[in-house]
Amino acid sequence: MDTIALIGPDASGFAALGTEMSLLLKLTLIAGAGAAGAVARYGLTHATGWVLRPWTPDGWVWGTLAVNTLGCLLFGVVWAATEGKWPGAVEVRYAVLVGFLGSFTTFSTFAFEAVGLGVNQRPLLAAVHVAAHVGLGVAGVAGGLWLGARLLASSQA
Repeated sequence: MDTIALIGPDASGFAALGTEMSLLLKLTLIAGAGAAGAVARYGLTHATGWVLRPWTPDGWVWGTLAVNTLGCLLFGVVWAATEGKWPGAVEVRYAVLVGFLGSFTTFSTFAFEAVGLGVNQRPLLAAVHVAAHVGLGVAGVAGGLWLGARLLASSQA
């Protein structure tokens, strides 16, 4: 899969699908899905922390890593599964990628946690934190693109 072809002429990938939609519809899709993504992030972050805290070094936050990794995987799946011009593909991308996953994942919290670990004299844990987020995030998108392409191919067979 050519990653350059995944990016549309407006650098968001949405114009590549060639469908126009009203600004009001875009904003409604993004806002509604964004609200759901924020609530899902809150729930998963707290559930993950509650389950894994007993086995976690002081300062490590599993919840942010879980939402960012899962968000990257889902981004890849949705991107690949909406590849092509089918009715509703653009709307799905706006709602899921920009809205839901935009608020589900959190770069600012990841960065804040990394700085906090460094400030609290935990530089090795901070480095592991950064490496885990970046490595699992990239692997998640790559795995999601692969899985999404397989799902799309099987639905077209």
